[in-house]
Amino acid sequence: MLLGTFRLQHLYGLAGWAAVAGSLVLGGVLFILSLEDYRRYSLGLQEFSRFHLALLAANAVSAERGPSNGLMGSAAEQMPEFRQLLAERRAASDRAIATLEAAFADEEPSFGHDHEAVARLVGKLAAGRKAVDAVAAMPTSMRTGDQIADAINRMFQAADAAVSVTDHLGEEIVAVYPQVSTEIVMASACGRLREHAGRFGSYVVMMLTTPKASDTELSLMLANTAGRIETLRELVSGYGAAYLTDPTVADMLRNVDQEYFGAALPYAWSIALKAVQKPAQMTAGEFTANYVPGMKPVEQLRDVIIERLAGRITASRDHAAMLLAIAGALTLFVATLLIVISSALRRFLFQPLLSAKDQIIQIARDDLTEPPLPRIVSREIKDMFNGLQTLRESQRQHRALEGERDRLTARLKTLSETDGLTGLLNRRTIDGVGTKALSEAARTREPVALLMFDIDHFKLVNDTFGHGVGDLVLQRVAETVRAEVRSGDVVARFGGEEFTVLARSTSSDGGQRLAEKLRKALAEMVVSPELELRITASFGVASWRPGTESWPALIAQADRHLYRAKHLGRNRVCIDDDKEDGDAGLALAAPKLSR
Repeated sequence: MLLGTFRLQHLYGLAGWAAVAGSLVLGGVLFILSLEDYRRYSLGLQEFSRFHLALLAANAVSAERGPSNGLMGSAAEQMPEFRQLLAERRAASDRAIATLEAAFADEEPSFGHDHEAVARLVGKLAAGRKAVDAVAAMPTSMRTGDQIADAINRMFQAADAAVSVTDHLGEEIVAVYPQVSTEIVMASACGRLREHAGRFGSYVVMMLTTPKASDTELSLMLANTAGRIETLRELVSGYGAAYLTDPTVADMLRNVDQEYFGAALPYAWSIALKAVQKPAQMTAGEFTANYVPGMKPVEQLRDVIIERLAGRITASRDHAAMLLAIAGALTLFVATLLIVISSALRRFLFQPLLSAKDQIIQIARDDLTEPPLPRIVSREIKDMFNGLQTLRESQRQHRALEGERDRLTARLKTLSETDGLTGLLNRRTIDGVGTKALSEAARTREPVALLMFDIDHFKLVNDTFGHGVGDLVLQRVAETVRAEVRSGDVVARFGGEEFTVLARSTSSDGGQRLAEKLRKALAEMVVSPELELRITASFGVASWRPGTESWPALIAQADRHLYRAKHLGRNRVCIDDDKEDGDAGLALAAPKLSR
């Protein structure tokens, strides 16, 4: 009975309203997702602004060290100038820290921040300033290098506390807003580059003011800081060139290379070397006045990159806002379109059908009047495929992002398993490969040989030609060894100038022959024709047989044999039974070095 009274136009009307409701639900989901992206980017920009304030505070604390060092190490006539500059820098630090505290207090953050870290920063900074003031209050003749070094180290602690604030804040931001992780990494790298550049100058000040300027520990700290500066330089240059394709950033990077790495840093190295060789010929104040201006381009680069990064986050937020508006407008448009279509169906389909019914009745009544023909318009199918195409495009973009994530994951895995300088496996990876190889050998009952070798007098190469040539030596050694071993042998850089070769299905004698082959190849290798540089290496060979040592024990055995080869005069091979290659006994005590 119900079916007999139900009209087709009612069914189409119900289907039309159901389609409108479904479109509203789908559009609402898209709208909510777009709104969530917009909210996250907006909060991410807010947190990045706080992070920027933390970086500025850390930079202000770091910038205090320059005039502090100058004041403590200057002559009496220079002290008023440094005292005035230090007062200005301290005021800038106080303002930066106060602004950071106000940012936490005035706006409710999206998650809890460690306010105690800021309090520790304030306390460490106060202690550092107190130590600096105590030294500055003494007559110049009564100041000792140890007192100045203690004050500088206390300022280091304040800088470390400031870096701790930025690191903690950056980690929290990335954990909640991974979209801005690259921005946080680059901004942190720029801040650390400025900090370590300043710290390098402080170590030179210690060398100028401390009688024990040639102390190995202080020289090591200077070298380590220089290494970190170079690492940060490569990080900022690499990311800056790839991620921020901006001519201004490129110009700033060149400016940093010219003014800091090309002038200020070599100048500081020269002063440090002179301080080691003979008593300082200049005061710490004079050095500070000459060195600190060279760090200005580093600060300018940091500010430009932070400005560009903030711009990128803002652009992402604005893009999310645009998608939000498009989603809302599209939802409204689709709903309106379906209503129009439903109305059109009623007007251009059902009304003509009713008209046809009336005409049939009229014909039955002999009324043969010809009414105008109805107009028919249909856009439903086209609208449906337009919607499907939009959804398909969204899925393509999603798959592209997943593919990029998988490629990045694979790249990071490769970087974690290999040594960046030589391209060989690193120690952590060879430990895993070795353990697995011994397990397989225990199952197959096949011997395994482990070669461990060390470049003879490598420190002399570095000291004579510099670390750049030392890196070239490591790379040439890696290339030569890889060319000489079998495809199934595993070569790794074990650490420093020490390498290992894992040879499967190789007996003790076979390991000895392989080691001797590599020893001769390295002795005949020309590292650099221009420098006429040749090197030698000492080898220790250990063999594994079924039922014997574990991987750590095999490493220890090879290391003992390597040490014995060194002890016997270098450039030789020592094996399990303590035999060494007799031909290697004529080896020189040092590599051939010439300029």
